[in-house]
Amino acid sequence: MGHPVVHFEIGCKNLEATEAFFSKLFGGQMERAGLASMIDTAGTAGIQGHITSLGHEPFHYTMF
Repeated sequence: MGHPVVHFEIGCKNLEATEAFFSKLFGGQMERAGLASMIDTAGTAGIQGHITSLGHEPFHYTMF
């Protein structure tokens, strides 16, 4: 059966714009937590994850 994805992280440069994009895409609520926004998909079958803006390179990355 492999190894299912249980969490993800998306790195970005502009947290506000990325929050707006992914909240529409995932249909979940965003909850700001410092340099990150947690994506709450509790009411759906989605995978929990977060968006992070580090403020330095690498600006754009993904981790699963």
